[in-house]
Amino acid sequence: KERRKWDTKPRLLASIDKARQLIGYEPVVDFEEGFQRNIEWFRDNWEKIEAVADFPPGMSSAVRGVKGICNAGVRS
Repeated sequence: KERRKWDTKPRLLASIDKARQLIGYEPVVDFEEGFQRNIEWFRDNWEKIEAVADFPPGMSSAVRGVKGICNAGVRS
């Protein structure tokens, strides 16, 4: 399988600088809180996701990993 350009870079950093500059965007939730909300959403909705999702054959270990994180209750 040929690799895509974006997945050959050693790392990518997310930035909202362009959104700030172009449209004046300012986040109302910091990264840590947003990440925690994301985990909670997956935890609350995991059964619905599994019921309708058609995970490709090679994804079973990744799916188990996400499910494990959601079930672990990652809280600091």
